[in-house]
Amino acid sequence: MWRSLFLGVLTAVVLRAQHGGQPAFDAASDGARRFQLAPGLKLDVWAAEPQLSNGVAFGFDGRGRAYIAETHRYGPSVFDITQNTNWLLADMAFRSVDDRARFLTNQFRTNLAILTRDREKVRRVEDRDGDGRADHSEVVVDTPSTVVDGTAAGVLAAAGRVYFGNIPALHIFRLEHSGSLQTGAKSAADASVASAENFKLETENSLYGFGVHIGVTGHDLHGLIRGPDGRIYMSFGDRGVSLTNREGVVINLPDRGGVLRCEPDGSRLEVFCSGLRNPQELAFDDLGNLWTVDNDTAGPDDCRVLHLVKGGEYGWRTAFQHQEGFGPWVIEGLWKGGRDGIQPLAGVVSQGPSGLAFYPGTGWGSRLAGKFVHCDFPGGVWAFSVRPRGAGYELETKEKLLWNAWPTDVDFGPDGALYVLDWIQGWQMPGRGRIHRLTPTEALTLTERQRGEVGEVRRILAEGMDRRKDSELLELLASPDRRVRLEAQWELAGRGKKAWDGFVRVALRGTGRLERLHALWGLEQATRHDTRGRSATVWERLLPVVDDPDPEVA
Repeated sequence: MWRSLFLGVLTAVVLRAQHGGQPAFDAASDGARRFQLAPGLKLDVWAAEPQLSNGVAFGFDGRGRAYIAETHRYGPSVFDITQNTNWLLADMAFRSVDDRARFLTNQFRTNLAILTRDREKVRRVEDRDGDGRADHSEVVVDTPSTVVDGTAAGVLAAAGRVYFGNIPALHIFRLEHSGSLQTGAKSAADASVASAENFKLETENSLYGFGVHIGVTGHDLHGLIRGPDGRIYMSFGDRGVSLTNREGVVINLPDRGGVLRCEPDGSRLEVFCSGLRNPQELAFDDLGNLWTVDNDTAGPDDCRVLHLVKGGEYGWRTAFQHQEGFGPWVIEGLWKGGRDGIQPLAGVVSQGPSGLAFYPGTGWGSRLAGKFVHCDFPGGVWAFSVRPRGAGYELETKEKLLWNAWPTDVDFGPDGALYVLDWIQGWQMPGRGRIHRLTPTEALTLTERQRGEVGEVRRILAEGMDRRKDSELLELLASPDRRVRLEAQWELAGRGKKAWDGFVRVALRGTGRLERLHALWGLEQATRHDTRGRSATVWERLLPVVDDPDPEVA
């Protein structure tokens, strides 16, 4: 019943923001004075309330538009079991979202409106005139709430879609607009304006069953990211999941967090790994490795930098949170990994892990090459790197880029800058929100080639890939920017059988490691659903790769 009700009332509408005044750029600039910046960095205010409020997660599309998951239910309508311990035994017995729905409906039977009056949203914010500050804001997803809705915690604009993670569902909307930018647009600003006309979202699919438990606040559905294998990945906290995917496969992990992945249209949803507590965000590095920073219990264990592998088990169970001394998680040191089949951690960086991103390759020169940027809430933004150690990894370096802040998420824009989503203050909804733009002052000393790369990447991402020839897409697999490589790979893989030969040619004779990897990933993406086995001879041509001297390629 709850599933049909939820999906029945779901709508995707575009509403222009009703501003109560001009953006609070001056107040945001004054507030930013408390920040501590690493040497060689510059900070500017890119967006400020009322252009956004209560931002939990965000990300950019290729045209530089920020999509922000906003919560308006956190606290008043979304509960924390550690603050409602009289519910604990009932909560631990829940095996499905419907169990939670029945319980909450009974608890609030005389005032159910408390649980449905506030709505979670996705907002789109952009700089249309190109002056370095956002000048347009609109709500693009506005979902009527049910009693089991959670905190809006995940958003991704990719593959012509907008993905919205809001327990109990992952909503998938197809992006429809008539303002497609033609190849050869004069600027990224032109791209933004051209693509803004007739913008709308059409509901394509929803996956329902996230958030079995009331659980700990913030242990939601988040971490939406596009993978190099042509799938969409998502992380979920230990409120758990229990659902049946579109192919009839049951996914039943009610007492732990983990990572799932699916095809871009939501089909073939499957478990990637499990045993996590609250992996707020995910990031792929250039070699296709998946990473997260998992939250601790607020006990003596640490937050863990983790390399996530297919089928990996990371040891956490919801019950540990409520056991004396956090049970075997702390008492036996399971959180450290390396025993009982539990994957080991790579190191410790933050105390309140939230946003995570990996440097895409352009805009910061060597300053962030090979590094992650990571939000520590509250605290600031770290940059850190890892290095191989045996079959795993260990922390190599870490430094504070921005401190004395309340950052919830971080992302790189198409312009090469690093953007930080600012909760501003406190643990409750501030009713405000800001986005700050970080750039290296040494960018002025980048080589002419590096400066040209930033502009070229911005132009290519703004134009998109759908009108490009196959030969051009193959050339873009060698781009210095991972986003361009990935966009080109996804587009070419989506063209089917005619792309196979090109991928094979680059995989065998490409001159760079990264372009060859993208060719291999693209071929797997293009042939994954070849039910007739026509791709067998294509893969046979790749047998020489097995003996390649580059271990990443082989």
